[in-house]
Amino acid sequence: RSFGKPYPETYDACLTLMGLADKARLIAIGDSFATDIAGANAAGVDAVLVTSGIHGAELGLAYGEVPDGARLKAVCDAKGVRLKAAVPTLVW
Repeated sequence: RSFGKPYPETYDACLTLMGLADKARLIAIGDSFATDIAGANAAGVDAVLVTSGIHGAELGLAYGEVPDGARLKAVCDAKGVRLKAAVPTLVW
C-alpha cells in the first residue's frame, strides 16, 4: 500500500512530527476531493477546499470566483465528503 493522501496514517505521521496529539489543532487544505478532502475526512481532520484547483470547472467557477454554497454542498454530498470551509484561492 502507498503512503500519502488519502490514507489516515499520513495525517497521524504529520501530527507526530509536529508533536501534536490533538487533531483539532490541524486543518488540511487542498484542491482534490479524492485525496486532500477524503483523506482529511478519513483521518478525522477538518478540511478546507481550494475551489480554484482541479474541481473549479466542476463547480462552475472561474479562477478566484467564490463558489455557490448550494452547488458546493451538492458536489460534496455526491462525493461523500465534508468541508469545514472553502476558499477560492490560497496564497502561501
